[in-house]
Amino acid sequence: MKNNWRPISFDVDNSLRDKYPEILLRILANRGISNELEIEKFLNPDYSRGLYDHLLLKNIKKSVKRFLAGLDNKEKILIFADYDADGVPGAAIISSFLDKIGYSNYEVYIPDRYSESYGLNEEQMANFLKQDFKLLITVDCGIKSNQAVSLARKNDLDVIITDHHLAGEELPPTEYIIDPWQKGDKYPFKELAGAGVAFKFVQAVLAHRDFGLVEGWEKWLLDLVAIATIGDMVPLKDENRILTYFGLTVLAKTKRPGLKAMFKSLRLNINFLQAEDVSFSIAPRLNAASRLSHGLLAYRLLTTSSVSEAGQISSQLEKLNKDRRGFVDEMLAFADNFFSTDELPDVLVIGHKDWNPGVLGLAASKLVEKYNRPVFIWAENGAGEIKGSCRGTGEEDVVALMEEAGGLNFFSDLGGHYSAGGFSLPVGKLKDLNKQLNDSVCQKDFYLPEITYDEELNLEDISESFYKQVDRCAPFGQANPRPVFLFRNLTIVDSRFFGSGQEHLEIVLKDKDKQIKAIKFFVGNKLSFKIGQKVNILANLEKNFFRSSGELRLRLLDICPLLD
Repeated sequence: MKNNWRPISFDVDNSLRDKYPEILLRILANRGISNELEIEKFLNPDYSRGLYDHLLLKNIKKSVKRFLAGLDNKEKILIFADYDADGVPGAAIISSFLDKIGYSNYEVYIPDRYSESYGLNEEQMANFLKQDFKLLITVDCGIKSNQAVSLARKNDLDVIITDHHLAGEELPPTEYIIDPWQKGDKYPFKELAGAGVAFKFVQAVLAHRDFGLVEGWEKWLLDLVAIATIGDMVPLKDENRILTYFGLTVLAKTKRPGLKAMFKSLRLNINFLQAEDVSFSIAPRLNAASRLSHGLLAYRLLTTSSVSEAGQISSQLEKLNKDRRGFVDEMLAFADNFFSTDELPDVLVIGHKDWNPGVLGLAASKLVEKYNRPVFIWAENGAGEIKGSCRGTGEEDVVALMEEAGGLNFFSDLGGHYSAGGFSLPVGKLKDLNKQLNDSVCQKDFYLPEITYDEELNLEDISESFYKQVDRCAPFGQANPRPVFLFRNLTIVDSRFFGSGQEHLEIVLKDKDKQIKAIKFFVGNKLSFKIGQKVNILANLEKNFFRSSGELRLRLLDICPLLD
């Protein structure tokens, strides 16, 4: 067995063994859920009792009153949202509510990812001030837009900020800030997605006034909340678990023509919709809009009432996503040749002046997975600047690494969080980037990241009933990963590559009289095994509903060939 495989070994409460299956107790204990009250709350999400009171959000009462005053006075309202798979669904949440109550005096603005970048700026605000807006509502942004909000207030444009990012030292000059992270906020759960905050705002509006809607109408917005919560990779725990759990149910029943068209294109089995369908299929296509075209395209998909338009937009997004994959594949092929040496540096730096900046982060993530090094990847923006993305292995802080490499004395700009970030620098400094980073990185053994597993199993342990117990812990995602199992001494009885480029691997594994298929996506065609070879593996257990009624199979995470 590889020396970086380690079992998670939290203790299970023996008094609960008669009430719950052992594997369920083990999985939950490994996620910090060990007493009966916590277990019941986790296994049985309760929409009516599990969500926190929206009134606990600081400033929400006054923000709702300002919003309602805008409706009463028929003010022209602008919804300003980020361009990603959190901000776009968040904008659709608020506009869907306005459409439902028959309010049409509003517009939605989603900035261009490249020419405008993230957030609300003074240039945009100056433009909005010419258009007679009286109220601006931000979604998934705004908490650091101090100068733009200041300009708005000087010109009598009120701004309601709904955001979920950390605030700066000073807040924007508006009394209408809804952000669970702001100082003095008493909301119990801080890790809502931006669209989750927008949903809480709509909840508060509906609670404050009777619009004559069917009770519980807001639940039909949960499809958008689920897409955003999964797509933005916020933790699927606590309130996010409830929103996502019920959101996936609503998503399977969605009335939105755009999502229906996308489901048809993807051939998704909506009877067995999973969080992974959002993270691997739906969210990437929504994000492809802003990466290769414009975020408004994704917004139109989520809000159109036209079946024909829905089909057209879905086809456009499918093409953009295919183009995105093509760009990433080209980058990976370039990297394969570039990093052909056996001696890899501590930090990998790679780029090309003509690469598409919108897919750098995606390529960086795949390179980290392949080479197990922090990766800094760049392209030129055409204005004498290098724009880049960086991703870490989880063992090093990439933002701290950039600070150590010179910070803003070397970079024009940098930011991000522990394992992902972005940067820019003048083209003239590019020649020094590799040396600056590799001279600064801490010398430590981070090349073999630890992989933890929940339990060791035999193939004979796998059954429909076993899978059902594991699946009770769904939806899986950030902070609630799909359980990982160790299997020892399995025999490979078949092996093949599949996919349009033969980039995916499927092997058939045997243990005594039990056989099961195991797959690993995007491995290229360099990984091969001999029939009869013995291996240990780490894998997830999943069901395949693609052209199948639900075949149990393993998703390979790591594999260790055994010596003969």
